Amino acid sequence: MRLLITVSLLLFFLKASSQQSNKNVDSLLNAYKINSELKNYATLAHDVSVKYGKAGDFVKALKYALKEVKFKKHLPVERQKNSLFNLGLFFYKNQAYSKSIDAYNKVIDSFSSDEFTYRAYCENARNYDKLGDFYLARNYYKKGLSHPK
Repeated sequence: MRLLITVSLLLFFLKASSQQSNKNVDSLLNAYKINSELKNYATLAHDVSVKYGKAGDFVKALKYALKEVKFKKHLPVERQKNSLFNLGLFFYKNQAYSKSIDAYNKVIDSFSSDEFTYRAYCENARNYDKLGDFYLARNYYKKGLSHPK
């Protein structure tokens, strides 16, 4: 029932004007936080960050990704990795390459190796390329491309 209410509210808020939508989403996030519904908080923050990311508004996407990551421990492991991966992407899109590297390193270091790990290596290579460290970029590309198929 809560999920249905959450989805209904989210759809309503996302159809509202952008500025009003932000206030409504922030109000709903605050209500989840006050009521200790931290899984719902993280899930809503994720959904909103992805919405803004797909729309190309990476400043707002980053804002909500940071909110999601704050409570990632309340999510399943796959969602935790995804939240950190998205955070790295949104930092990259905002040209915060060092912060993007930090987020991707958390994906690499905090979880067992899987596709996210190897993708994070490649994303770090892109970051190091942007920072002008071509040696590290090359090494990270090698690690990322070494994924056993």
